[in-house]
Amino acid sequence: MTRWARAHLRSDSIPTFGDAAWCALGDDDPRKLASAVRAAVAWATETAMLPAILAAQLAADDATVLDRIKGASLDVSSAADWSTVATRLRDWQTFVEANPWTERVSA
Repeated sequence: MTRWARAHLRSDSIPTFGDAAWCALGDDDPRKLASAVRAAVAWATETAMLPAILAAQLAADDATVLDRIKGASLDVSSAADWSTVATRLRDWQTFVEANPWTERVSA
């Protein structure tokens, strides 16, 4: 924030920019200018920092998603004995290839 802006923000009791109290102030009241300066500084600060804030939020969200995917993966991997499942599927496929009459046919 510049020294110029700081000088305008020294007023006590600065109303919120655009609200009824602000509108009631005279145009020459230093609190009216101070309110506008505070709003401008807030906008400029938010605009300058928004990319970094959003990047940090996306990184945190990505970490959360990766943790959930890892948890789901561990749940699935521990849900069954997958080598036994694969052996059964392979044995079934071998049986069907050797006995084509076992394959289902729609009517």
